[in-house]
Amino acid sequence: MLPDRRDAAWPPGLARGEDHWFGIGEDTDLAALGTLVAALVVEYALPWLDEAGDLAACFEGRTGRHRLAPPPSWRVAAGVLLGRTDEAAALYRTLREAIAEREPVDAVEAWLASIGLTALRVRAEPA
Repeated sequence: MLPDRRDAAWPPGLARGEDHWFGIGEDTDLAALGTLVAALVVEYALPWLDEAGDLAACFEGRTGRHRLAPPPSWRVAAGVLLGRTDEAAALYRTLREAIAEREPVDAVEAWLASIGLTALRVRAEPA
């Protein structure tokens, strides 16, 4: 993730939290563009991917220095992949409403059931 402060070498339109498409035309200096893209990948993308690839951090909802929170269903999936199924089921019960805002809950519950987390274990108990 790009920092809040712009670097002087960044092209116009390159900003934190925004997609950016590099235009290429007849007068584009491809060597300079390649150098810039490579530097951005090494400085920002690779560290973000390394941090985002930490299943334990994802499960625990840690955002790290890049402050990009994992989607709630990813947190549950990370718990399952880590073998922490009871904790993943409890987390799902806690995050069910947040998941429903972004994804079809029936599909998430079907996936959970397919790996052995039954609806009885993942749905909140009646009060």
